[in-house]
Amino acid sequence: MKGDKRNSFWLATSFIITSVVALVMLKLNIENFGNHKFGIWLLLSSIWGFGSSLDFGFGTSIVKFVAEYRKVNSENISTLLTSSLFVFIILGGILFLIGNLIALEIYFNNFKIIPEKFRHEFITVFIILGVNFFVRYIIIFFNSIFEGLNEFIITSRLSILQAVLNLIAVCIVFFYNFSIIYLSVGYLLVSSFSLILFWIIFKNKYQKYKLSFKYFSFFEIKKVLRFSLTVQLMSVFNTIIDPIVKYIIGNFYQVNSIPAYEIARRFAIAISGLFFNSFKIILPKASILISREEQKSFLNNALNKYCRFGVLYSGIFYGIILLPFILFIDIVFNLQEVVIIFLILSLPETINNFGYSIYSYFLGIGKVYFLATMQFINFIITIVTVIGGFIFFNNVFGLIGYFFSVVIVNIFMLIYLKRGWDISIVLLLKKTKAYKLFLQILLLFLLLILFLNIHYTNYLYITVFTIIMLAVFINDIYEYSKLLYSEYVK
Repeated sequence: MKGDKRNSFWLATSFIITSVVALVMLKLNIENFGNHKFGIWLLLSSIWGFGSSLDFGFGTSIVKFVAEYRKVNSENISTLLTSSLFVFIILGGILFLIGNLIALEIYFNNFKIIPEKFRHEFITVFIILGVNFFVRYIIIFFNSIFEGLNEFIITSRLSILQAVLNLIAVCIVFFYNFSIIYLSVGYLLVSSFSLILFWIIFKNKYQKYKLSFKYFSFFEIKKVLRFSLTVQLMSVFNTIIDPIVKYIIGNFYQVNSIPAYEIARRFAIAISGLFFNSFKIILPKASILISREEQKSFLNNALNKYCRFGVLYSGIFYGIILLPFILFIDIVFNLQEVVIIFLILSLPETINNFGYSIYSYFLGIGKVYFLATMQFINFIITIVTVIGGFIFFNNVFGLIGYFFSVVIVNIFMLIYLKRGWDISIVLLLKKTKAYKLFLQILLLFLLLILFLNIHYTNYLYITVFTIIMLAVFINDIYEYSKLLYSEYVK
């Protein structure tokens, strides 16, 4: 338990620091390059962001199987790692070539998205970002090893270091007014340095695990592929939403709104991401649940607690302290559009904090086919409703489709949990106090509609909303505070 707390602490610390640094870099880059030019940069970088998810599920598989092998078959870890590294290198090279070909056809020949005067410059930028993608692709491999070994402190500290170095690179580009090409080169240099650090730490700390071609095994690759290919589908359907939504905004609305979407998305994802990152420990924990009795025990004890904390987390960050977040967005970025999009994205993320623990449990016990189906449903509904929303409303309210998609997927997960393990949904919702979540969603939606109608940020409405949320969650905050205090005293 003590190790879990330390891991969660460092995961949370890492995510907070990297998220804050990312927002600072976003602000500096928009100031330096402007909405249009940096909007194009974000659009192109999102392609490689999507490419990073195309590891055929080997990243998640490494986490799962390293944790499992360490418990029952530790001598097989070297074979797993060597075989997986070979796959990462081959896939990274192939994706680099495919990404360049696709971007040339879809983006660089579309002068509505990339004006002809910027074409040559952004082709160079895209190639540099592609090389950076390949380096980061290999970093995923080493990061997954450490997570499987429950070394979240190492990965967290390296993430913090990488974020700080990226900030230094952005500051140099900003203060010396360098071109956007130098920005891309700066990210590449930082990624390369991070990869070297990962390699050095792995070699020194885990000398018993070897990366040598003599341990390579096609059998091991086939075994992992049976699990990882479905994981890949999940990752693809989830990650591809961001670049497609940006493409939809650029084509069905306006490219200048992409930075506003990116700012709001960064805030919304950062808040929920803090919870996700802190509870990455669920995946390796669930991965070692072999018998049905172990799984049922986990569901009736740990999972209820994780989901309940997710409800409280949403109540605090998307409710009680919503005011300072919106105030910060309004003052720093001074864009009403960002506030509206942030409220829209807060709705699905509020639900995701509840469902994340269930999702991680399914992933850990290997229910990847079901999760892939859920991600596919989420992908289809999101894309269709967002396109329809922009056509019908001709404003950012079109993004509301993502909320309805998340609601549907979480309902399906609860139904599957009930059928597979005979878990009472009503009892689960009662134990986790999900009714408070329903009230919060209703009030958030009302706040969003009010802001859309009045066309400005009304802080009186937000203040009333936060006071109501404080009244709803005050008892839960008190209970958790007492629990944390008693554990600290021990």
